[in-house]
Order: sequence, then C-alpha cells, then structure tokens
Amino acid sequence: MMGTHTVRVALDEFGAIGSSIDDGASLPVRFRQILFVERQKGEDPKLFRDAPFFGAGSANRLDLTEARKSGLVARAWGFAELDRPASVDEHCENFAATDTPLTPWYQKYVD
Repeated sequence: MMGTHTVRVALDEFGAIGSSIDDGASLPVRFRQILFVERQKGEDPKLFRDAPFFGAGSANRLDLTEARKSGLVARAWGFAELDRPASVDEHCENFAATDTPLTPWYQKYVD
C-alpha cells in the first residue's frame, strides 16, 4: 500500500535550500562534497556550510586557529621555516602547505 507524503522545500535563514518530509524538521539539501573545496579567509561561511577545509596564508595564525576550533581542517599556504611555532602546543594548522616540501626543516616539522 502506498501512502501520500508532503515534501516541503524552502530557503533557510542563510539562503540555503532545505527540505522536509511530512511534519519533519527541515534539513539542508546537501550535495556530495568535492575533495579540497575549502572556505578561505574573508569568504562567507554560510556559502560554504559543508566545506570541511579552511585555507589561509600561514601568517593568518588567528584565522587558522579559529577554523580548527570550529572543526575545520586548516591549510596554511605559503608555510615557511619562520612560520614554525615555538612548541607543538602552538600548532594552528592541520596542513602546513609549503613551496619547499623536501627541505630538512619541513620534513622534521611534519614528522
């Protein structure tokens, strides 16, 4: 026996498409995430609600730290030897993207 259901589709307060079935809660319509789609410094997080990555220049330590605290993988691009934190407790990035990945200081850092 087939039943009848009501499907509702509407924009939420952030402008994202949400849908619900019958009297259920409206949930965001989510498309399959493409690897390395990331939100970057200055971009509206509402437009990248499902992006698991955040990217910023390595000098943006505060932004990278905040991204990690919010559960995002933080990629610091342009990472150079001078960007290394003084201790392991000060790491603010998950991935230190460098232009010199084969240098001894970088190899030691990522180990």
